[in-house]
Amino acid sequence: AQIDRMKRAFGKLLDSMGAKIQIHLDTESFMDETGTGKDTRGVYDPSTKTIHLNPNSSVKDVMEEFGHAAFRSILKSDSKFAKRVYENILSEAGMGRGAFGRIDPKTGMLVLPKNFREDANLQQLAKENPFALAVLKTEDLYPDYDNARRREETILEALREYANNPSKFNAASRRGRGRMVERLKAIVNRAMTKAGFRGNFISTDSDADFYSFANKFK
Repeated sequence: AQIDRMKRAFGKLLDSMGAKIQIHLDTESFMDETGTGKDTRGVYDPSTKTIHLNPNSSVKDVMEEFGHAAFRSILKSDSKFAKRVYENILSEAGMGRGAFGRIDPKTGMLVLPKNFREDANLQQLAKENPFALAVLKTEDLYPDYDNARRREETILEALREYANNPSKFNAASRRGRGRMVERLKAIVNRAMTKAGFRGNFISTDSDADFYSFANKFK
């Protein structure tokens, strides 16, 4: 029933991205296909655009995997949305001005000094600020990606940094402790509503749902 509900909610979006759903009949098949352990309940594989579900998946697991696939698709298909989230991350990172690079006025993308990997100020900023670390990791690993993919990877890397250390992520927020997480919850919920989901995809009452969502991108 939950799978049918998610299909109705995200059906058009998933169809447009060519996503498939594979419900495994046994745990061994799920583990072989996904390379994960028996305790993993669901996996979205972006390389094959397939949502894999363990036969022991709960309602929450199903919802999370559909959300994982849908959010990736939204980042790719809605450039305005991706640009807004990217700009928020750069702002939280304190980058794009002075010694920390500049913003290209035509593309809105961060332009770092050529020696950014050896720049002591940038490396220190990355140690202190997980937003900056997410940006620098992306620029280091994917220098040849086009602007859209660099934005997407920066956003996903920021979610991974939150999952790695939520308290450090919250403490680093220039908006005030926890404020950026609340903003990201709102951003994700608006995106999911636009995709067809009714109500809040992520609970605004606690950080548990957002942590679980972010952890899916690790």
